[in-house]
Amino acid sequence: MSEDEKPFDPETFPGIMLDFNRVLCSVHGMPFKPAWPKGYAIFMVRAFQEVTAIPGVWEEARGYAGLTGDVEVPVKALERVLDFKPACCRLSRPQIVALYEESKVGALARCGVCHRKALGTPIEATNVSYKHLCFTCCAGATATPQNVM
Repeated sequence: MSEDEKPFDPETFPGIMLDFNRVLCSVHGMPFKPAWPKGYAIFMVRAFQEVTAIPGVWEEARGYAGLTGDVEVPVKALERVLDFKPACCRLSRPQIVALYEESKVGALARCGVCHRKALGTPIEATNVSYKHLCFTCCAGATATPQNVM
């Protein structure tokens, strides 16, 4: 720790509110539905770690806060970034699959899309239904527009 850095003090840390919609979109949240809340806490923490390692996320947060340069980003600006596009939709397909696996959710069965036998989940949505969708196919779908960030 440098001389300029203060030790972490949980009493003064403003915290960040990571509600479900900031972490997962409705599609990427499906693997948690059968055994909710199993695995969600692990996914939430790890997804936040992965997202905050993306430099563009901090640039976007600085933009919301009206800041430039390498300055501390207010928590509310980072929350706004995740309100605009949740953590899951900012990660790559392999990252999402790895987080599902790390979260220990899903079951092994044949995927209704790619037909591979792989870990996955049932999908029940208004316009689509699969008895089993593997994590790779689930990670490739999204409920968030991808032309941002």
